[in-house]
Amino acid sequence: MHYRKYRGVVATIQSVGFCFFVCTSYPVCADPEEPAIAVVTTATSDYDFRGESQTGGQPAMQVTLDAVAEGSWHLGMFASNVNFGRQPVAGNPQLEISPVAELMREVGHETTVTLGALYYLYTVNGGAPYDFGELEVGVAHGWFATTLFFTPAYDGRANGRRRSAQYWSSDFTIPSWRGLSLGAHLGYSWGPYWREVGGATAVDCSVGVGYSFHKFDVKLQQIVRTSILQNPATSLVATSRTIVSVSRSLSVQ
Repeated sequence: MHYRKYRGVVATIQSVGFCFFVCTSYPVCADPEEPAIAVVTTATSDYDFRGESQTGGQPAMQVTLDAVAEGSWHLGMFASNVNFGRQPVAGNPQLEISPVAELMREVGHETTVTLGALYYLYTVNGGAPYDFGELEVGVAHGWFATTLFFTPAYDGRANGRRRSAQYWSSDFTIPSWRGLSLGAHLGYSWGPYWREVGGATAVDCSVGVGYSFHKFDVKLQQIVRTSILQNPATSLVATSRTIVSVSRSLSVQ
């Protein structure tokens, strides 16, 4: 029993490594420029993902590793504890590991186009039905960024079946002034997956204020998510949460 458990963890690590290698091999070879590498550790009162809690409203510890060649490419790895509750199909995963690879191109003054691939892997006590990959295309200009995400097979936690889904995200970030920063987010989820689980679309939005000092970042966010349900028809379900997080960044080079 214990052998199979640890063998599953090892297989998970191997899968993540392989996916990360495949996603990142092209950008690394495409540009020999020395990247900037940073590690960020975060303690948050709740792990929010597109308006939904990934920890059942409980705290999370997170680590992000990023390597960036400005205006060229970005490679990253994100890890966090999760808590979806025990599901008959998916088990009760405790850990999310998410690699990302992006190509960036400057097309004008302060304007950057991004193409990327992401993968969300869930493990430790089940989680495989949650796993999914995603493609993204985005444009950023000054304070504003907008991105479209698409997955052909969103997670199968609800009934074991997978459907495609889309997510559109827009973010406004006012640069830091004396350590203070302001940000706002608007997101929209739609597609066959959401209809399969009884909801037609979902809108999430948030506003946040942050303060930076001595490589620490403190952020306060208010998040609102509204779902448009198909059954009963045209009914709305709205939730609101307040999240506090503290991050510590470390530049490797």
